[in-house]
Amino acid sequence: MSSLMRQVKLRSVNMFHYSSHLAALCENYASLEMTCNYLPMVRMTLETCKIGEFMSQHVYKGKLKSNPSHPVSASTIACHFVDVNGMEQLDTGGKSSFNQQEVEAVILIAEHLQEENVPFRIITPYDAQRSAIEQALQGGGLNWHDKCFNVDSFQGNEDHVIIISVVRSKELGFLTSLQRTNVMLTRCQRGMYIVSSRGFLEGKGADSLVGKMAAELGKRPGAWLTLSDLSEGRFE
Repeated sequence: MSSLMRQVKLRSVNMFHYSSHLAALCENYASLEMTCNYLPMVRMTLETCKIGEFMSQHVYKGKLKSNPSHPVSASTIACHFVDVNGMEQLDTGGKSSFNQQEVEAVILIAEHLQEENVPFRIITPYDAQRSAIEQALQGGGLNWHDKCFNVDSFQGNEDHVIIISVVRSKELGFLTSLQRTNVMLTRCQRGMYIVSSRGFLEGKGADSLVGKMAAELGKRPGAWLTLSDLSEGRFE
């Protein structure tokens, strides 16, 4: 069992209790203008230091702090990026996007996490991708009920490990919304897999929040994986 998986299974440490009002404020983009010098992170108190520090600096102007007693250490690579070469496509209705190769990567990660008995959820910006992933989970004999969500429907929720399917490989689309991308990247308690095209995140998507996260957290050795890595059983 990997070091991350061992740490994922540690008992959750809840250091603070927050009112629903404060939680709503910190998930609302308008809260970024708050002037207090220190605010304990609501969602991010359960995340790793590196992810929390990144979100604090890039979204909350450095005013939100991660839980220093979090059981996943700062040395653990809790945010992995999976490079796929698949292209975004429109569904038959022409209203939503999907990316079949990202579906394949997500299923491999989901299968691994289910085998390890690690709680996880999958989120994606597009309903067509959510539907494709859900069908693939079901077809592969994996748990699929209450597993895959679009970003907006998952706001206010979290899980130990979050798998994100970005879908986009040509245009920014959903990634132009800082508020919604912030929601997408702040749902994990113990770890996160971001499935996307490395070329896209280092190119047209470089200035998006996901692109900036990939540039900063993806520098660590082992942070980037490929579809071949997943197929061969390497998940970190």
